[in-house]
Parts: sequence; C-alpha cells; structure tokens
Amino acid sequence: MDQKQFKTLSEKYLQGKTTVEETGMLYQWYESFDDALIYLEEGELELKNKLWEKLHPDQFPVEVAPKVIHLKRFANTRLWYAAAAILFLTISIAVAIFFKRNTTSYNPELVKATKFRPGTNKATLTLSNGKVIVLDGSEAKEVRNKHGQLVALSANKELSYKADSASKAGFVDETNTLTTPKGGQYIVVLPDGTKVWLNAASSITYPLVFQAHERKVQITGEAYFEVTKDPDKPFKVLSGKQQVEVLGTHFNINSYADEPIIKTTLLEGKVKVTAGQNQALLMPGEQAQLAATGLTVNQNVNLEEATAWKNGYFVFDHERIESVMRKISRWYDVEITYRGPISKDWFGGSVSRDKNAAELLGKLELTGQIHFKIEGRRVIVMQ
Repeated sequence: MDQKQFKTLSEKYLQGKTTVEETGMLYQWYESFDDALIYLEEGELELKNKLWEKLHPDQFPVEVAPKVIHLKRFANTRLWYAAAAILFLTISIAVAIFFKRNTTSYNPELVKATKFRPGTNKATLTLSNGKVIVLDGSEAKEVRNKHGQLVALSANKELSYKADSASKAGFVDETNTLTTPKGGQYIVVLPDGTKVWLNAASSITYPLVFQAHERKVQITGEAYFEVTKDPDKPFKVLSGKQQVEVLGTHFNINSYADEPIIKTTLLEGKVKVTAGQNQALLMPGEQAQLAATGLTVNQNVNLEEATAWKNGYFVFDHERIESVMRKISRWYDVEITYRGPISKDWFGGSVSRDKNAAELLGKLELTGQIHFKIEGRRVIVMQ
C-alpha cells in the first residue's frame, strides 16, 4: 500500500465508511509494517488531529495518550498517524472474520484456553424459606410464595414476576434473591414491571411486594435497570455504600467488590446518588463514581462501554490490563494471576462476548505488550 492509498483509506476510516475488506487492508498493512513506507508530512497534521479526536484523547493527558494508541513500538514518531488508524486494539468482529486468523498459532499456550467457554444464561433463585431454584433456561420453572401461590415464571433467560403479585398485601415480608455465578447472566422482571439485567457474579434482592411509599432493592456486582415509572413510589437501589433513587429511568450500576470505584451510569431520566453525606444528581450521559476519596460526577462518559455487557460485547475504553482481565475472569469463570512486571499501557477496542477466551486472549497478545500462560483454569499474565 502506498502513501496515497493509505491516506484515502484512513480518511474513509475516520468517516466510518470503510468496508470489512478495506479495514482488513489497513490491519494487514500494519502486520507487515515497514518504517520506510508511510510517514506524516507536516501538512497532514489536521488529518492526524481528527483521527486523534476519534479516539477520545480528551480523557487523557497528551503524555499518556501515545500509550493508548501505540500497541506496537515505533522508533519514528512521525508514524503516529499510520499506527493510530489501526492500532486501537483491532479486535473488532469484522476484522476477526475477515482474516479468519487462528490466534492460538501465536502462542501454543492459548490452545488450552479454548476450553474457557463464554458465559451463558444461568442463575440461582433463593426464596425467603431458603429454598434454592436453579435457573438455566433448559426448562420453564415456577416460583411460588410461602402460601403456594404462583408469583413468577422462569423461561429461557428471563425470570418474570406476575404483575398482580404486588397487590397481595400478605406477602410483604417475603424476599427473593437472584444470583448469577461467574460465567452467568440473567434477566428479571420485578412485580412492578421494572426490568433488570444481571451481569456475571452479581445478585439482586427484592421483595415480592414493594412497600406503599417506595420500591427498594439491593444489588452486588453489576446490573442494568429499566425502571417502570411510578411518581408515588420512588425506586431505590442499594449497592455497597451508596443508594440510587429514581422515579423511572434507564441506568447501569457497576459495584463489584474487586473494583476500586462504584460506577452509576445514567442513560435516560434522572437519578440521585447518595453516599454518606454526599449526593449527586445525574443527567443522561453522566456517571457517578464512588471511590475511597469520595463521590464525583464524570460528565464525559462512554455509554457504549458502560452497557456493552448487556448488549453482548466487551468494550475496553482506555483500560489497564488489570481491568480488562477482571472482566475476562468473571465472564469465562477463570482465575487471573500476574507474573513479573505488568504492562502499564492502556487498552481499547471491542469484541463479542460469544467468543471463547482463546480468541480474546490471542487478540490481546497481538499488541505485543502481554503474554499468557494457562494452568488449569488459571490465566497467568506476563510481559
């Protein structure tokens, strides 16, 4: 590919108009990169800046940004443009399908990772009396209250409560807990019609009948909510050391115990986040972040990244390898350990959660920054 062809394809890439084949050409050119072939002239800085803007540079200092882009090392800094167009961790499905590349050929160890299958729709439901019902979508299952009355039905990937179950005043003291394991996910429709998606290694506890003045649930892990509107009964979610209050809205809460920050991301409506004496009122597109240092609001949020898991994707948006591997650990139900110094580079990109772990780990190895060793169900991360 000569300079003119590369510039034409890169401009199309910036406009989102490249075909799978054209994106593949860019990727293939990178794999056989020759420093002498492509470089930036000073007059092409405007195009360079547009490309930089597409990759969300405003979230990171200039001195950190090259590590987001340069997943391969270049001696010539004028090659920034050539690298950036195709280096945003090119693990998209389009490119993967185009090349049909067997990632395990790069590292024989990754052959062992093909046994790490992606998560499925599975969960357990714990009733007030301690009874546990296994939900795996293989057959419909009934859920009954302590009086033997049918209140919910589980089929496929969804547990749905009867809308009229909330009208039975005698069941106020009954709660159910839906729990997903590592490698599992599930959907529950609560008695008021609110729909909740549970990510892997998560749980939600809720009453069979909501109180007259409020609807309160408690979660661990990660959940996405589409809350049924009811101005007279605010919907409250307890997670960790915070409470989220809404009337009717769409939002995501990530509150895993092994994550340093509890993130509440609002997509629609308004929510109030309370943590101790601190409060934050979120508008659509904002994210509350609760860390050891306090509660803050991020107004520049990648909504696709926050809800990608619900839509069947991993989206890594400028993440350290430790963050990437925590997501992999939960979805593939594997243990992660580290050996030696760990890469401090940022990783980004997207890939379907339907892929087996070997494909995803292979794409990460293509960055040249990390390598993996597999021992049983343990993934060892090395430089």
